[in-house]
Amino acid sequence: YMTSNKSNPGLIDQYAVDYQSGALIPIGSPVAAGNDPVTLVASPSGLFIYVVNQLDSTVQEFAVQGDGSLVSKGTSPIAGGTLPTAIAIDPAGKFLYVTYTYQAGYSSTNPGPGGVAIFPVNADNSLGTPSSINVGNNPIGVTTSFYNHFVYVLDQEPNPKATILGFSQDPSTGALTPVPGTTITTVAGKTVATGYPAGVVPSAIAEEPTSRFVYVTDEIANQLIGYVVQSSGALTPMVNGPFSTGLFPVNLTIDPRGRLL
Repeated sequence: YMTSNKSNPGLIDQYAVDYQSGALIPIGSPVAAGNDPVTLVASPSGLFIYVVNQLDSTVQEFAVQGDGSLVSKGTSPIAGGTLPTAIAIDPAGKFLYVTYTYQAGYSSTNPGPGGVAIFPVNADNSLGTPSSINVGNNPIGVTTSFYNHFVYVLDQEPNPKATILGFSQDPSTGALTPVPGTTITTVAGKTVATGYPAGVVPSAIAEEPTSRFVYVTDEIANQLIGYVVQSSGALTPMVNGPFSTGLFPVNLTIDPRGRLL
């Protein structure tokens, strides 16, 4: 499933995968989403897809039919702010985390800090009423740990303030608490967040499946920054990093075995 966001409504392209050749086979016609769908995530079961509609500031739920086609099941507004940027779901499929750019009262004409909307996922995979936690000025990425209850948010602040914010997840409520090395404070009425260095202009974040390592791409320094996850959720820089990439790296993914990035 792939978002196409240059129209209103935006579209979700659907494909079946030939597991011998890897070729993609279109499934029916693209499905309508909201205004400017920018990213999506699947539930752990693979039976539901959640799409971020950026200009609507909503998350849209789709059910996966037997033939792989999608059917919209409902739309939920982002809590606490506007212009969402990224989405992740915890391995238990109980909570959905969505980063957004502006807290209430802020916008592109009146810039201010953003946050993370925390949606509970109901038994029928619909989304409940979200809560929210404030973060820094430009959260653009989020990843959840597969084995540990940690959530990491990538905050694309202007250099040298680009940072990774680490949180411990309450597995019962989904609530996030800063881990050692991450602080969330209020200065002159605005949220200020500090965490772990994320390079010049970080563009994406991922944690590998064994929950031992976190990686961030830096699109200006052309590098991949690696961190080791401690038992507290704190991050320690890899002694042999950062690692060189090609020009302008903008995203990354890790194979399910945790062996290739």
